[in-house]
Amino acid sequence: MELTLRKPPRPIRGAALPAAIALLVLALALLPPLVTAYNLTKAPTRTLIAELDRGRTDGLPVTADELKDRQAAKTAVARLLGPPREMSAPAFGANSTANGLGSGTDPSADAAADAAADAAAGGSAGTGALDADAVSTPGSLKAAPVLPAGSSLAAAAPATVVAAAPAPALDPERLAELKESLSSGQGALWAGHALLLALLCGLVSKRLTGRYRGLLVNERNVMSLSRFQTVVWTVLLLSAYYTAASLRAYGLADPTAALQIDMDWQLWALMGISVTSLVAAPVIHAQKQDKQPDPAAAAKLDPEQVAAGDGILLAKPRFQDAAWNDLFQGEELKTAGYVDLAKLQLFFFTLVGAAAYSALLLQLFGTVPAEELGQLPTLGQGFLAVLGISHAGYLASKTVDRTQTADD
Repeated sequence: MELTLRKPPRPIRGAALPAAIALLVLALALLPPLVTAYNLTKAPTRTLIAELDRGRTDGLPVTADELKDRQAAKTAVARLLGPPREMSAPAFGANSTANGLGSGTDPSADAAADAAADAAAGGSAGTGALDADAVSTPGSLKAAPVLPAGSSLAAAAPATVVAAAPAPALDPERLAELKESLSSGQGALWAGHALLLALLCGLVSKRLTGRYRGLLVNERNVMSLSRFQTVVWTVLLLSAYYTAASLRAYGLADPTAALQIDMDWQLWALMGISVTSLVAAPVIHAQKQDKQPDPAAAAKLDPEQVAAGDGILLAKPRFQDAAWNDLFQGEELKTAGYVDLAKLQLFFFTLVGAAAYSALLLQLFGTVPAEELGQLPTLGQGFLAVLGISHAGYLASKTVDRTQTADD
């Protein structure tokens, strides 16, 4: 049987790669403002904003025509969905009632009653009686007079405090419709960003190695599971953060708060676990690369695998020989033809975790508008513990030599 050598694939040459990357980056930059502008200015959104904004008490309600301007629409959405505003309000002294507004009367009447009580108790004109201008009609608060120490009116002097203005009563159903209208298409936008980032990684790999999946292949020409799970989580988290930040940058009335996105410590721990496996695996492999299989044991193994092996580790002669089944089979010469249960377990934990987190991201971006999009979903301590145990078992299984060495 005559053997024929397969020609290696050609990498992307010339300006093809820069042009492709430029197009992908352009798509990443243009999609968020288009989606945000459409959601803010489309007719159903403007109608809902105008309807909910009629309940305001601090100014004239905005109209649907005014909402055609994106900045006006952003400001109205921030007023409806944002936190309550802070405003200055007068606080009255101990002689007033507990609610600070008197017993059903206006503040000027309470202040006059307090002054009369002090006068009846023998207070002279020098004790700081309120001027008639100081006790005026409600809504025209003036500067409080300077009161001597010990005056009974000192405790009743008006003070300025900061209080949150009560939010207008909003119809929950209409508010839910507004949020749904503002978040339309955001889930598909995140999915597109994830695909674009994955394609960018594939293009770089194609340029350097000649294959789109080349970034998963290690120096032994074997597809690496630790590389696979690191790439998966990197693409998911980076695409989620970029989508949230870009939507907030174009959807908030104050874009300076666009990057204020909370990432729970569990997400950082997830990336730490993935990077730990990526770094620790080559360290463990280096110890096995310095060992040689026992000649008697090597005689029972595949001669081609033994000749191409790297110490007692399985290696392949060509980069093109890397295959997807490398993610599940053993890494040593003796275990190359068997399924590695530790790798299989880690693969499925990674796959299930990534699929579950993708569902959470789709639900988040599909239901939460940019004004409330300030935190990425968490994984939960239970899943993080299981994933950590799986990684620990994966690394621990690598430390055991299953191929008999010449030193044994």
